[in-house]
Amino acid sequence: MFLTTAVVLLTGGRRLGHWALAVASLPFVAGTVVSALAVRSSILGNPWQANLRWIPQLGVSMRLRADTLGATMGLIICGIGLLVIAYSSGYFSRRTTAVPGEGDLHRLGGLLALFGGAMFGLVLSDDLIGLFVFWEVTSISSYLLIGFRDHDAATRGAALQALLTTGVGGLALLAGSILLSNAAGTSQISELVGRLPGGALTSVGLALALVGAMTKSAQVPFSFWLPGAMVAPTPISAYLHSATMVKAGVILVARLAPAGIATSWWQPTVCTVGALTMLVGGARAIRQVDLKLILAHSTVSQLGLMMVLFGAGVADLAAAGLAVLIAHALYKSALFMSVGIIDHQRHTRDLRKLPRPDVRWRPLLIIMVVSAASMAGAPPTFGFIAKESMLGSLPDLAGGLRIAITLALVAGSILGVGAAIRLVWGAFGFGGHTSGEPARVDADPSAHDGEPPSGWFVAPAAIPTVATLALAFALPTMTRLITSAAGSMYREGTQLSLHLYDGLSQAFGLSIVILGGGAVTFLVVGRATANTGRTLLPSGAHLFTGVVRRLNMVAARTTGILQNGSLPTYIGVILMFVCGLPLIVGVVGSGASDSLPSFADHPLELVIIPVIISAAISAGIVRRRFAAAICLGAVGYGMIAAFLLVGAPDLALTQAVVETLTTVIFVLVLRALPDDFERPTTRPGRGTQAFRVVVSAVVTVFVFVAVLVSVGDRTGTPISRGYLERSLGEAGGRNVVNVILVDFRGFDTLGEITVLAIAALGAVSLARFTGSDLRHLRRPPLAPPHRSLLLDTVLRVAFPSLLVLSIYFLFAGHNQPGGGFVGGLVAGTAFGVRYA
Repeated sequence: MFLTTAVVLLTGGRRLGHWALAVASLPFVAGTVVSALAVRSSILGNPWQANLRWIPQLGVSMRLRADTLGATMGLIICGIGLLVIAYSSGYFSRRTTAVPGEGDLHRLGGLLALFGGAMFGLVLSDDLIGLFVFWEVTSISSYLLIGFRDHDAATRGAALQALLTTGVGGLALLAGSILLSNAAGTSQISELVGRLPGGALTSVGLALALVGAMTKSAQVPFSFWLPGAMVAPTPISAYLHSATMVKAGVILVARLAPAGIATSWWQPTVCTVGALTMLVGGARAIRQVDLKLILAHSTVSQLGLMMVLFGAGVADLAAAGLAVLIAHALYKSALFMSVGIIDHQRHTRDLRKLPRPDVRWRPLLIIMVVSAASMAGAPPTFGFIAKESMLGSLPDLAGGLRIAITLALVAGSILGVGAAIRLVWGAFGFGGHTSGEPARVDADPSAHDGEPPSGWFVAPAAIPTVATLALAFALPTMTRLITSAAGSMYREGTQLSLHLYDGLSQAFGLSIVILGGGAVTFLVVGRATANTGRTLLPSGAHLFTGVVRRLNMVAARTTGILQNGSLPTYIGVILMFVCGLPLIVGVVGSGASDSLPSFADHPLELVIIPVIISAAISAGIVRRRFAAAICLGAVGYGMIAAFLLVGAPDLALTQAVVETLTTVIFVLVLRALPDDFERPTTRPGRGTQAFRVVVSAVVTVFVFVAVLVSVGDRTGTPISRGYLERSLGEAGGRNVVNVILVDFRGFDTLGEITVLAIAALGAVSLARFTGSDLRHLRRPPLAPPHRSLLLDTVLRVAFPSLLVLSIYFLFAGHNQPGGGFVGGLVAGTAFGVRYA
């Protein structure tokens, strides 16, 4: 349904105007209902499953499994998506110059439907290959959404940066999925996790999959693309970068963590990367002056926290991670939409420019305060309960790792509290009103400045805010949901229980420290109005820019060398790769030399082979055209002798006829050309000559080795045996070659004769040009070549002899060496000799 809606809107939805968003909401409504039913069924122990066979030869299927984790994510994806579409209707309510108007709403709705369907399939996928397909669709659709304002160069650059970063991660995920599937013998995730063996293959596969997850969920050093993607309109940011796309990597880690924990490097690596991401994101968030960038960097920080919780490989921490994920989706979507409302009405997101609102802005103020409180983990919000469950589960980590991760998460949470306070403080005019350029404007610059938003515009942001309060008082239901989700990841399940207040525990004490430390941090650091969103660590954006710049330089230099307009260079490079790589693989591979046949089976071959080689080399170095043609003919006639030695008279006769006909054609062509080859005006350099020699040597060795290996390394039954068994009984012929040509493969032979006839007609037409035919070319007519009496006598005798021989072969039938086909070739040769 998602795909159908996307296709309909993208191809023919322009006329719908604002109704395009209503059409786009239909699959999200259906997905919300289906996900809610799937959550209920999964909690009861009956998860929905579907298996769509895709590539059965490779054992690849589109397996979908709606366990509690996947169904809950599906509910978030469809529910938040529905709110974002409703919010977009108010956000794009006016036709402006700064943002697309109603004419582009069909594109927005279609892309949102495409992205939502891909994310829905990703979280429900129970097959690594199927998950990768949905993964790539989310990358492409998010690229189009981030670059929605494609007329702006900065927007296109940010979209390309996101695509390249997540695209590299997608390639790593594909490689890791293949390795893990081969190691476990299945690509089904629910079975693969329990069947992965130890060893290097599994470790490499898990490492590659982890790289893919890190790029998608903006972990250090790949976190730079997410703040850059804030150039997209706020509805897109609210959907992609708070509730959906950035959670894909976290969900993948949650699926693979039960298997990854068996390796010694998984837990410390994932926890270290997640903790570092949380600290870097929090430190940058608290120093931003753009409200969307505060939310973007805090999202990076929260994703690092989720990476630690899901990747630690502990059931209780994974359950707490799901609580954090749900809380984050609610409060972050509400905050993104609230910032978009401010930007839409005030025309700026710069906290230094925003004036203090009047009482008419109070509903939005309440929404932001409650959502920011959930972001900070303050009671009585669901964010507070999620953070309490996280702090209460940290003792499940081992020894030194527990202490380090606890300190990092507490420090990162303190920075998160400071960022939440700074967001509300700046959004409502407490950041001061100084001069300078405002931040990037998404909304209509012609709207009435300071006009409060309408109730319909605020309602989509109010719903998740109400939900984050309501869930804090529905803890038995949430506990059952989270416990069931943890059971879908870990067989041992979890005993985690959610409480609004569980007494004076260590978790409660750490919560007080985090809230107090966050307030102090804001007072010390967060009240600054200068844009100093830097940390001691270098930004990954500089690394990305440097890598792209170096790649462009290498590409330019490589193109200058290889794409220099020289056809011999192009052919040489192609031949080097086509012949060189298989040759290297064949030399490095084992067992190839054991299958090589003997070099010579007959003593005369030791004479014939050197003659063929000498004639071939001579053809390339002689200066006269007729001499080169004679050398080529010597190679052909040497092959005739070789065919006779190995008992193949049919091939020898065919080769003789073809070689004779080719020689005749050479005579026809070369008589009109100068005797010597034209010498180049400039000699090629030593490098060019060496390159040509190397290419020639590589191609020669490749062809030689390929022929020997292919002849001596047959593993199946030769097809020739079937021809031998059926030749006499079915076709009545003892000469199997003739039977193949005129019976078993008669249509192929007919096609070959047709091609030869067309080529012969073309050759005769060219050869019959006279001087009058060439006058328009302004060249003198060709003088008739001088021919000796001996040559003229030989040609006159050869024509009738060959013609009689061809008639004999034509009626000889199947049981003679030549047969009808060779007879036709001999007849053609006879007429060629007659014309010569």
